[in-house]
Amino acid sequence: MAGEPNTTSTIPDDLRLLYENAIGNIEFSKRQQWWLAAQTLILYTGIFALFLSFDRHTLSEFILFEVSTLLIAILSVYFMIDYDFWRKGERKRMEWIRKHCFSPEFREAWRQKAAYREKLYWTERYFGEYAKYFDPTYLLALIVVLGGVFISYYICKVYQAQIDPPLCWT
Repeated sequence: MAGEPNTTSTIPDDLRLLYENAIGNIEFSKRQQWWLAAQTLILYTGIFALFLSFDRHTLSEFILFEVSTLLIAILSVYFMIDYDFWRKGERKRMEWIRKHCFSPEFREAWRQKAAYREKLYWTERYFGEYAKYFDPTYLLALIVVLGGVFISYYICKVYQAQIDPPLCWT
């Protein structure tokens, strides 16, 4: 009986609570990902402003700012991916509950896709298995990494203008 889909619309209270909890967790993880991306970009701006506030830079200051930018980027991407795995786990939990506890009418209504949803998944049509890289998590991670590269590049340019021979990109 536990493996068979439910044919009635009654859902036990504990599973209903679990389903609502999963919805809240998904919303929280998405909010945290966006918040993390925004705070990371703000940190990059602060690092760059702090670096520019010094008149002359020593090699140790340069290394400190570069390593801190790299560390912030790595940690941000790690936590974004961690939140993404958490969100996918909650989504699997919701799918199991929908499959085994909700009525067939609900499941059929859930399967119906609106026209706008078809347009949202255009990446699956054009990119196939690579469509997963167009997931907002990966795009946010890309923005964070590109922001870190941008800040690192300009920190190098500022430091390079002070020393001879240059240590950074030209």
